[in-house]
Amino acid sequence: MTQVQHLLPGDLVTQGEMSAVYVTQAEHPLFPGLRLVVWRLDGGGWSHDALRPDQDVGEAAVTVPAQRAVRLRRALGVA
Repeated sequence: MTQVQHLLPGDLVTQGEMSAVYVTQAEHPLFPGLRLVVWRLDGGGWSHDALRPDQDVGEAAVTVPAQRAVRLRRALGVA
């Protein structure tokens, strides 16, 4: 399992049958101690979650920086 604090932009994370590309995170504006985590879902939609830094989010695929960059650009629609 991969924790929020270890995610890198462009990581492909799978949990069960669902997958998403991790985009970014920031301090949550409403919930102190939580992170606002932004994902591009495999179905094309977006997800914005309030998560703990040590929370497990699924399995991040083993990848290299170039692969993460391509996935991130596609997720943001700039590929």
